[in-house]
Amino acid sequence: MIAMPVRTNRSLSDRRHFLRLAAAGAGLALVAPHLALAGAATSRRFVFIIQRGAADGLETLVPYADPGYARLRGAIALDPATATKLDG
Repeated sequence: MIAMPVRTNRSLSDRRHFLRLAAAGAGLALVAPHLALAGAATSRRFVFIIQRGAADGLETLVPYADPGYARLRGAIALDPATATKLDG
């Protein structure tokens, strides 16, 4: 038995798929600047810190006002009176 190649419209289908995606991307690019993101009037900030190496996060930014900090850290807990206040 001799295998005969089967012709498909795959390239036409791929082209249509590409055109659909390109049109959707262009439409999104046109609409995106007009989308409003919710913004609340607040002075609160979210600080995200990535630490590498041996830095201990609980000693770099000490949660001295958290009652669990002193309880869990025990003798190595930083004294709240000597901590640098970052609240302002």
